[in-house]
Amino acid sequence: MQEKENRYIIELKKFVGQEAVVTDALGKVFKGKVVAWGFNHLNVILMTDKEKIIIKNISNIVRKRGENNEAIDKK
Repeated sequence: MQEKENRYIIELKKFVGQEAVVTDALGKVFKGKVVAWGFNHLNVILMTDKEKIIIKNISNIVRKRGENNEAIDKK
């Protein structure tokens, strides 16, 4: 029997390849393109024009959606 994928993980995967604003547990804000997730520990890797940033202990992450709940960058 095949298990369904966790809904939380499904939603987090939608962030990959999208611009997002990430706040870490200390309140520091980062903005960039999400390139990878560490689901087990809720880590994320963001890419900016000049930096690759690995953020641990995420408090909040936000991305904008289009009219049909699709990612804006994919239109």
